[in-house]
Amino acid sequence: VTGDPTLSRDPRVANLAAGAASFVRSFTYHDRMEGLPIGDEQGTRDRPYDLFVTFKRQPVDDIARTLGREPWMGKRPRVVVFLGVTNHGRDYVLTSDGDLGRDQRDALTEAAWRMGLPMTLPGSAAVAAAHMSVQSLHGNADENMGKQARALGGDVAMIGDIVWAAGFVGWHTEWRLVCSGATSEWTIRDVSFDEAFGDAMGKAARILSGQGDPPSPCRPSN
Repeated sequence: VTGDPTLSRDPRVANLAAGAASFVRSFTYHDRMEGLPIGDEQGTRDRPYDLFVTFKRQPVDDIARTLGREPWMGKRPRVVVFLGVTNHGRDYVLTSDGDLGRDQRDALTEAAWRMGLPMTLPGSAAVAAAHMSVQSLHGNADENMGKQARALGGDVAMIGDIVWAAGFVGWHTEWRLVCSGATSEWTIRDVSFDEAFGDAMGKAARILSGQGDPPSPCRPSN
């Protein structure tokens, strides 16, 4: 709601969670095996479900304000992610339709969805047309990456470099978020790529929502 994932570590939120049921407007269950025939008795009992919860808007907005945050209103900017991946010497640019990095693509999409942040990856054709490579992402000017993002229907560019090499105990990542002529940069090391992408999307949301400390000058164009 606020775009600030750091609130999940605020002890006040843990206390509020004890009364979360009072903020719920409705909930439903979805059978993840919908359409599949019911098998034996054990199979029937073990069918997995997803729980979907819709919360009441006003109480949740009010809670955000008591925590010193404003709800992030309006249309959220679309982030175009240009990600160079290096895994034991093999490198590629992650695309929306390529054969390489399918698990990473799914994890990045999931991380953006959890933050409520519209995100897209360039297609293979766009990467080829721009002669994009892991090496070019390192040296490409931020202004040029911003133009590339807008050409792909995005509002801001997020450039990442994620590396696994001999001796590493996890992925090493570097990120920069480019928008409105300003750049924010950060790194995270020795993590899974799921953790790396969760951290990246969380930081991007915090910057773009203006919840950073101090607030970042980086803002999406209207």
